[in-house]
Amino acid sequence: MTKITIELNTDLAQKIEYLVDSYTDKNSLFEDFIKIHQDKILHKIAKIDKDLKKFEEKYKMSSILFYDKFDKGEVDDSADFMIWAGIYEIKVKSNNELKKIS
Repeated sequence: MTKITIELNTDLAQKIEYLVDSYTDKNSLFEDFIKIHQDKILHKIAKIDKDLKKFEEKYKMSSILFYDKFDKGEVDDSADFMIWAGIYEIKVKSNNELKKIS
């Protein structure tokens, strides 16, 4: 078993201590916490996918192919493409975050 030590302000520490004490199985508490965070990320990715789909339909190109071209400088730097690239980067970051906690 591993012990984790974190520094928190007193008010937050008391709330966390209460929650930890209320769970008989401490692992369940943190498994629940991780599950909630995974669900939030999945919800965020679903919203991002909707935004990406609009660009994909408009420009008849997958986001992966677009981003590869964008990264290589093969598309112009129009506002649409800058936004599309930014949204795609957020999706990649979100997927990486999800992998780390799954």
